[in-house]
Amino acid sequence: MLDRLKELEYRTVGFNGGASPSDGGRYLNARAEAYWRLREKLEAGELALPPDEKLMDEISRSPDRADAVCMAVAGEVARKRQPTGGIATA
Repeated sequence: MLDRLKELEYRTVGFNGGASPSDGGRYLNARAEAYWRLREKLEAGELALPPDEKLMDEISRSPDRADAVCMAVAGEVARKRQPTGGIATA
């Protein structure tokens, strides 16, 4: 997906869930940090998820759709590290 977005000339930032988190003292890896940030946004009412039974199931068990949502939220961390706009995450 990331390579295809680059081919289409979108600005992209890859997401590696096993990478080091921005706050290494608090999170094991980037995936854990992304899920925590997703949780914070949902609790604060900053993000609403569509009524999607599969997504809700995956958030609590299997990560396919849930990972996609977390990667989108994780893009905020990447944007803070890179002062460029219009970043798509994949």
